[in-house]
This record gives sequence, C-alpha cells and structure tokens, in this order.
Amino acid sequence: VRGIQSYGRDCVNASASISCAIALKDVSIADLPRGAALVSPGVFLPTEKFIADVTLFDLRFPSQRTEFTLHIGTARVGCTLRKIEAGVSATSPTRATVHLAHPIV
Repeated sequence: VRGIQSYGRDCVNASASISCAIALKDVSIADLPRGAALVSPGVFLPTEKFIADVTLFDLRFPSQRTEFTLHIGTARVGCTLRKIEAGVSATSPTRATVHLAHPIV
C-alpha cells in the first residue's frame, strides 16, 4: 500500500464502511471497479447471489429478465430478482433471490 486517503485527507488506516482511496503498487485504477473491497485472502468470499426482502413501490413484482442497479456501499452492480415467496399483503416485503451481474465481497 503506497497511500490511503479518506475524504481527500491522508490517513494511516481505514476500516470497513468508510469511503477511502487506497494507492496500491502495480495496480491501475482501471483494474478495479468503483466500490471494490480490499480484504485479506480467504477472510471474505465473493458472492453472485443472496436472499433479500424486497419492497416494491409499484406493487408489481418484475419479470426475471428485468434488470436493476443495486447500490451497496460505494459499489454499483447490475442485478435481477427472482421471487421466492410473496409478502402477506401488497405492501409487505417479498422474499427474493438477488442475482448479481458480477461478484461482490
């Protein structure tokens, strides 16, 4: 690690959930997408899907081909939803599997 900045200021370390820029030796900005996580090998594993309770504003569950953008931390990733079970009412959350366009940590 050549340097760490958080909100434009140099710092000694950074922790999870804090937006920061980390200068890595021999790594180009183009090599990593915005919001990429820097973690120790084997501690956190990437995932391409997870289960979530989703509340929809227009009350209609989309088709499996409808694409969304998931904002998680500072990352943005495309995703689709697959309904597992409907909520008990039209305004309650629907349990769904979120399928990501690429893995995240």
